[in-house]
Amino acid sequence: MDFFLKENNDFTPFTNQHLSVVACLIIFGFLLLLFAKNQSKRKQILIGNIFAFSLSFTVILGTIINFYKGNFNYQKDLPLHLCSFMAIIIPVLSLTGKLIYYEILLFLVFAGTLQSLITPRRK
Repeated sequence: MDFFLKENNDFTPFTNQHLSVVACLIIFGFLLLLFAKNQSKRKQILIGNIFAFSLSFTVILGTIINFYKGNFNYQKDLPLHLCSFMAIIIPVLSLTGKLIYYEILLFLVFAGTLQSLITPRRK
């Protein structure tokens, strides 16, 4: 368990390790879109809901882990930044059926996440 909670400051932007993860995520996203395109409307909604809840779960779990490790800083770790806040709101919108708001927020979260993956900063 300590392996997952250990601090890793060895990240270097635009190395083979970084670019391979970005490439894998792009390929996975593309293949998932191709898969969902050929599914029924009900399965497409289920896939969208899984994405929405996984985004929210990731933000909440990251906050809990930082609190558990003792590194919690309320200015940095509370999910009040735009991407984190949108990631928490998306599951609510996916369940209410307000698809236009859901699609806009999902696009903005993906755009913000992609931007942070492509142009990371060192701590």
